[in-house]
Amino acid sequence: YMVASSPLRELGPVMAAILFASSAGGALTREIGLMKTTEQLEAMNVMAVNPVARVVVPRFWAGVLSMPLLASIFNVAGVYGAYLIGVQWLGLDSGIFWSQMQSNISFDYDVLNGLIKSAVFGVAVTLIAVHQGFHCVPTSEGILRASTRTVVSSALTVLALDFILTALMFTEGYDEKKCFGILGRFVCAVGRGGHLLFVVPRGRRQCSGGRVGKTLPRVGRVHR
Repeated sequence: YMVASSPLRELGPVMAAILFASSAGGALTREIGLMKTTEQLEAMNVMAVNPVARVVVPRFWAGVLSMPLLASIFNVAGVYGAYLIGVQWLGLDSGIFWSQMQSNISFDYDVLNGLIKSAVFGVAVTLIAVHQGFHCVPTSEGILRASTRTVVSSALTVLALDFILTALMFTEGYDEKKCFGILGRFVCAVGRGGHLLFVVPRGRRQCSGGRVGKTLPRVGRVHR
């Protein structure tokens, strides 16, 4: 059970997002920054072509859609690796291994929440990457600094979002239909200089077994 729930809930989305930020996120920043340095974005403005719609938006949606796929590949590889170690190497019974996993893993609670996490991470990481590339200083040093800020800011953002989403999704008394709407109340905005801002609504109530439970404490603004 643990070898399946750990990748599905935490390791798959988080590790895939951090690896995505360090490779694809930095590449997105460098690519857009190089286009700005060589004045390709200015040339698009001269030709009455919106560089945001032409350059930024396709790369943003590509990053968002690819994150759940990468997390799914990570999950499959993790479960299969656990099968090789447990069954093939340690000699556990394969029937018990798969039956325990199937009886304890829920698609809505484990798999779907993990995919939602990876999609949220994809939005945050890709938004940071394209923002840093589009607003970087148009020099080689500026591109390098923007790429470094992308990787660092993305890693910290993923860890912070993972803490919030885990607290919402995998706490006792979590009711998906009533509590899932709380995710839309959380706003993650990336400002200039890579500052991260979380705005948490005041006085939200936690669902517990279909009833209204304790009022969540108000969380202020957290700046990095």
